[in-house]
Amino acid sequence: MSDVLLELDRVHVNFPARKNWLGRVTEQVHALNGLDLQIHRGETLGIVGESGCGKSTLAQLLMGMLKPSAGLCARTNHAGGMQMVFQDPLSSLDPASAGLAHYHRAGVGAKTQQRTGTTSAC
Repeated sequence: MSDVLLELDRVHVNFPARKNWLGRVTEQVHALNGLDLQIHRGETLGIVGESGCGKSTLAQLLMGMLKPSAGLCARTNHAGGMQMVFQDPLSSLDPASAGLAHYHRAGVGAKTQQRTGTTSAC
């Protein structure tokens, strides 16, 4: 059994930006363009980026709330325990602060014991 819970292969998500007088889409916004991603059992994914770069679109796609315009989005039956946690905009990251400082403060790259400050009982 594979430990891949979710896989995106060359995924594109487009939204209509402008329509002509007949209602036909004449321009599109490319929210995600050729994205490849695998999420394995036990992994935690954090999505960080500038406003408007596709973070919410990616999260909605991963949760099955949005279908890709092109490409493959495959979820296993075991991916049902996934959830999305929205950030409170009033407690968002300080844009004037150095980017890596946020990662270190959040424990990104640290082992679980280092992030939580716990040690193994065994």
